[in-house]
This record gives sequence, structure tokens and C-alpha cells, in this order.
Amino acid sequence: MVQDTDILQGTLGLLLQKADTVHKVSELEIYLGFCQQGTASKNDNAWAICRITQTSEAPPNDMEIMWANGQRQKVLAFSGYADYNYLYKNF
Repeated sequence: MVQDTDILQGTLGLLLQKADTVHKVSELEIYLGFCQQGTASKNDNAWAICRITQTSEAPPNDMEIMWANGQRQKVLAFSGYADYNYLYKNF
């Protein structure tokens, strides 16, 4: 039987594989950046950024995936990840 934690860990694994950059703030908080092809810098306005937080390191834990300014468009600078508002986004 598939557990919710299995699904969440699988989702996290896929996001980590596809991310162009990963910034780990702590064991419970990471930021992933996804950039446009040809992006030269984390200062370029060519990034989509998501923040992933977990309630604990060991299952069962809750995982929250939120997107900078509530969007997945690649129009932000990754260098400003800490300054954006993070919101849920349904795709």
C-alpha cells in the first residue's frame, strides 16, 4: 500500500532532480530554482522558485510546497529567494 509519505518523498525526489539550483537552509527547509535555458546568473530574472518545508526529518511528516509569488513562471531572480512571498499554486 502506498503511503502519503511515499508520495511526498517521490514528489520531492522528482523536484530535486529537475531543479537547476538547490539552496538548503536547514534539514527542514530548502529552496529549488528552475531557470530558463541559457540563464547565466542567479541574479537574472529567469527563475521559478519553490520553497519546501517539512515538519520533521523523520516520517510521518508534513511537507509543504509553495511557489515564490504564487507562480511558476520563470521571471524572478533566484538571488532574491528570501524576499518573495510564498503561496500555494495549483497546476
